[in-house]
Amino acid sequence: MRPAEDTELLKVFGWGFHRFHFFWVTLLWPWLLAMVFVYTKSKNQEVLLNRLIWVIPAIALPWSIYAGALNHGAFFKTTQNQRAEGLQCLQLAMQSGDDVKCWQLLPIQHPLKQGILNGQRTGASFARLLPVEQK
Repeated sequence: MRPAEDTELLKVFGWGFHRFHFFWVTLLWPWLLAMVFVYTKSKNQEVLLNRLIWVIPAIALPWSIYAGALNHGAFFKTTQNQRAEGLQCLQLAMQSGDDVKCWQLLPIQHPLKQGILNGQRTGASFARLLPVEQK
């Protein structure tokens, strides 16, 4: 959840980016394909429609493989390294008593200290996993 005072477009986007950054893709491409198929069907272009049914997947599949759609190992390795760096940043900030601003954990520079302290007070699951208590 974002703070109520964060109402600027980029800040709101930053809070939701990691959860919803692929949402538009799941909606856009099927609707575009449906529009192409409906358009060609309405123009009685059966030959074009039959070709598109084969050409689009023949182009999209190799392109998506080339672009790294199946390269899950590299993605998870990068994510693992970012989270490890984020936890190290979090641990150092908590031990020093400074405010927690770790870009690896949150894409926008919003202080996390109050949220972490609240999580520790209430016994939230993420706070139980933290290696140190606030000084």
